[in-house]
Amino acid sequence: MAYKPPYFSVEILSTSGEKNELKWEVRTFYDTETWSEETYSGVSNSNERAYVSCNLDEQFVDNWLFTPLRDSGRANRVHIYTNYSLRDCGKAGKYCRRLHTVVVNGSNVRFAFRDTGSCVSILAVKIYYELCAEETLGFTTFPETSTSAKVFDTVDVKGRCVDHAEPVREGVPPMGMCRADGQWKTPVDGGCQCKAGYFPESRNRCQGGFLGA
Repeated sequence: MAYKPPYFSVEILSTSGEKNELKWEVRTFYDTETWSEETYSGVSNSNERAYVSCNLDEQFVDNWLFTPLRDSGRANRVHIYTNYSLRDCGKAGKYCRRLHTVVVNGSNVRFAFRDTGSCVSILAVKIYYELCAEETLGFTTFPETSTSAKVFDTVDVKGRCVDHAEPVREGVPPMGMCRADGQWKTPVDGGCQCKAGYFPESRNRCQGGFLGA
């Protein structure tokens, strides 16, 4: 099953379901075999693209695999999901290393996978960032907003009162917080309320008319 990021997210790059050659940039700094692109049988026997680097008997290995450069859009924080297999050294050879490194650089996103002597297959890569989706809460509409750069921080966002509503505190615009988990949080003492002559038809709509007789 293809990996699905949590929350509301924007995909920057994904290899899942890719049938054509990826043709990513590879580099090696020693006279060893470097990353090679291969095809493997994925879910439902579909052909998927993979990269493999396997130099178990070489003492000096430094192989790099670079994803294409991608615009990070409005991202404050970028996530990478990698599905990979790593061979157990066991009796594989005295220079075997069960380690590979992932490096990221720049506001335009580019990741690099570094192999220094393991036997590793990169089966799937997905790069994405998370958003708080546009949402109406407490008679206040908040715009789509990128989550914070730090995992536990929030982003303060000014909201807009729905039709026939006004701020609870006069002159104070309704504010919300886009949490790092992609969910909205609204202050207890803020937000909007229905104007005089209107009543809540639901949590997020104000209806004109009279209540009862």
